[in-house]
Amino acid sequence: MTKDHDFKRLVRDRMARSGESYATARAHLRPARADLDRLDEHLQLALEGGRLNEQDAAALEARVGRDPDDGEARARLLGFYLGRAGAEDAARQAEHALWVISAAPRSRLAGSPFCQSFYPSQAEQQERAAALWLDHIDRSPDDSRLLEQAAQWFALSDRELSDALWQRVIDLEEANLNARIMRAAIYRVRGADWLDGSPHARATAMRVLEILGDQPTTADGAWLWLRPAAWAALAAGDHDKARRLARELLDLAEQREPDWNTGNAIHHGHLILGHLELLRDDIDGAERELAAAGATPGSPQLNSFGPNFSLAKGLLDRDRRDAVLAFIDACRQFWAPPERENRGAVSHCEKLDHWEDELRSGKTPNFQTQLYE
Repeated sequence: MTKDHDFKRLVRDRMARSGESYATARAHLRPARADLDRLDEHLQLALEGGRLNEQDAAALEARVGRDPDDGEARARLLGFYLGRAGAEDAARQAEHALWVISAAPRSRLAGSPFCQSFYPSQAEQQERAAALWLDHIDRSPDDSRLLEQAAQWFALSDRELSDALWQRVIDLEEANLNARIMRAAIYRVRGADWLDGSPHARATAMRVLEILGDQPTTADGAWLWLRPAAWAALAAGDHDKARRLARELLDLAEQREPDWNTGNAIHHGHLILGHLELLRDDIDGAERELAAAGATPGSPQLNSFGPNFSLAKGLLDRDRRDAVLAFIDACRQFWAPPERENRGAVSHCEKLDHWEDELRSGKTPNFQTQLYE
């Protein structure tokens, strides 16, 4: 299906739903091309969109009705609709996502989960989104920025294509560490398997190290490269390299101006060092590293998805319950703070309360959901 034919189908769908004329429906879906890379700035607006209420969303939809090229309104609405299951919500989300993918495929918003997550009822729209991406790729096979967004978009639905696109970006820009990090993420083994020492886990970790390559800490992107590289070295059994990279990560966290990744670096750097202490049976040393990992100031990722409990599990296996209880208490400061009253913080607090109760009653909590790297 050609891009033009696909676009006409989108217009007809809107006409059927809204009763608009072809010209009006087309104007709503065909964006002006000028300055659309400004949608990069709108990714943050989408992140904030989850705090909108129904009245806010209605006002923003009215803005889009008056100006179909209002990328700011569309970005906020994408954040609002993400996670809402109503049929009309799903249709609106799909319409805004298709507009962004058509209008600004080079923007970070286009490759983000806000444009990647289609509801089951919108399977046909998701196929159209994939067709739009394939057409963009065909038209601009050497546009590394566009290929990056396409690779991110296909990460869930077509792993092989995502892998190939990231490799294409690396071929075009050998020094692009973000592309290496994202390609390596496709191969990472999630959960406890990452550190189970099995041949599969070690082979996967070695593959990740090969993709990431050796990089100086002064390289652009090294601040983000060190964490996956250190975890992969640990999983591959290269303990000297894992220790060196974890310490470099912590050194950078101390030397740099604090940013969104500082809390991640502190948390994961100390966790890796703690695992290394466990491997040489220095249980007290592992406890100290767990405490240091819990002392992180938090980050957007830690505050949302939570801390890594793999070291806590290792210490619990050695009956160090007090250390794990102290870690749970420390995690409350960023994962479930009292001043944050949204639904996510409440569920996090309940999970930590449940684990604490189990520990105090002599039971062994199941940390499986928090064992990822």
